[in-house]
Amino acid sequence: EELVRIYLDVGSRELFCAGPVELEYGTDVREFHAHLESLGYGTDELRFVLDPRGGHDERSWRRRLPDALRWLLAG
Repeated sequence: EELVRIYLDVGSRELFCAGPVELEYGTDVREFHAHLESLGYGTDELRFVLDPRGGHDERSWRRRLPDALRWLLAG
């Protein structure tokens, strides 16, 4: 049986702004992570990273990508 791995990562500075609407991605990703845990996903299958310096930009993604790939491909 093949192990399914889910990697979630978000920067704490990631915001979505559209006029008067401002959403923080971190809140939604934390809630989704909690939902997946409630469905029974464990630490071998699920990883959540909250980057306190991270934004929604290539520089932040580039910094986090190597660890994400190592974890995803380790299984």
